[in-house]
Amino acid sequence: MVLLGLISSEVYAMVGVSNKQSKEIVLDENLWNIDYISQLGGAINTVTIQGNYAYIGVGPRLFILDISNPLLPSVIGKSNLLPSPIYSIAISGEYAFIATGNFGLQVIDISAPNNLQEVGSYDTPGNANGVSILGGYAYIADSSAGLRVIDISNPANPVEDGYYDTPGSAAGVNVFGIYAFVADSSAGLRVINISNPANPIETGYYDTPGSAKAVVVLDDYAYVTDWDFGLRVINVSNPSVPAEEGYIDTPGYARALAISGSYIYVADDWGNGLRVINISNPAIPVETGYIVTPGFARGVAILDNYAYVADFNAGLRIIDVSNAASPSEISHFDTIGVTRNLAVTGDYAYLADSDYGLRVVDISSRSNPIVVGFYYSPDGADDIAVSGMYAYLADVQFGLKVIDVSNPANPVEVAAYVTPGFAVGVTVSGNYAYVADLFAGLTIVDISNPTNPVGVGFCSTPD
Repeated sequence: MVLLGLISSEVYAMVGVSNKQSKEIVLDENLWNIDYISQLGGAINTVTIQGNYAYIGVGPRLFILDISNPLLPSVIGKSNLLPSPIYSIAISGEYAFIATGNFGLQVIDISAPNNLQEVGSYDTPGNANGVSILGGYAYIADSSAGLRVIDISNPANPVEDGYYDTPGSAAGVNVFGIYAFVADSSAGLRVINISNPANPIETGYYDTPGSAKAVVVLDDYAYVTDWDFGLRVINVSNPSVPAEEGYIDTPGYARALAISGSYIYVADDWGNGLRVINISNPAIPVETGYIVTPGFARGVAILDNYAYVADFNAGLRIIDVSNAASPSEISHFDTIGVTRNLAVTGDYAYLADSDYGLRVVDISSRSNPIVVGFYYSPDGADDIAVSGMYAYLADVQFGLKVIDVSNPANPVEVAAYVTPGFAVGVTVSGNYAYVADLFAGLTIVDISNPTNPVGVGFCSTPD
């Protein structure tokens, strides 16, 4: 959704971007000269730890967090806007190598964390999903274009040196010794000899039962997250004939993993959080504990006794795993995950967040928007309209919520009107709120007294 408004004689376009939909934006021909000013928030797909720093992709930007005190993670650096959301991050020396989907590999100089500089890029032919570094090469899991081998000896000018087109869709990669192990979605695990980076050759494969998403290799075993078939343990002591040695099915969709000691930590997507699995006997992996995170667990990294979970729409969650039977969250770093719609009035933008409800953003400094208030709703919000000192939320199964925003730092619910189905859209005109209800069509609500909304009209639509 795009809102164009005249504010202080300047024109701004504010765009709420949802992962669930994308729309072509058509602007007036007089508005072609549009400059990017700033960006706030974004969903998190991945996290990488190096020393006392956590590197996370917040939407289309790289954030560096100081995690020397896990109870108080703090931002010390942010990149400029990258061309795409971030799917994978690998750190080597003074550089971060970032997989950015359709825009391939981006290289950022991280030597000065408070002054991140993009220094190079390479647009791979597919969608860059994963990246692993060995020596002077970046190995990219490039979806339908397989494994790409990029020479990064000059980070300012990455150049493709070789490739191997895997039969599936390369989703993740881990380089170990002279082999690249590729999680190849429906084609399972592929083992590729990279002793000659210019001419990678497949030496073996194992066809997992699900869709291989990520792989980590330790000693003689490749541990593969296999989506709806959980964790697979593959013996790769003979890379020509990989063989499954054990498995454990997780309750959700196993997406990412990290290993520390005799435990594997699995990010189990679609609301199943972090699973802690003992692999002291690789043939019989056993879940010892778990914690359900509030969002969708997409990535995980381990440092000392803490697991850092990239929880997509719920930011970075920091989990104490010192007790493998009872992991517990100790802190988190919040971001604006999925904005479904927004409204702007004066110096404030009001965001309908599909997971958290209402967020209020101070935009008085266009170059530095700041979240100043929020109203939490367990069902999130799909749309918002603002009139006077009230915000009207289309709050899905909870209908129309009326929120007093006279104090933007402390929005307060003052009334609600439950529509027959799921409220997914709202607009306000005069004394009426018009609500699009997913199953009941149009509902018209009298809001002349915002603290006592009254339904006055209904119109059933055919779909």
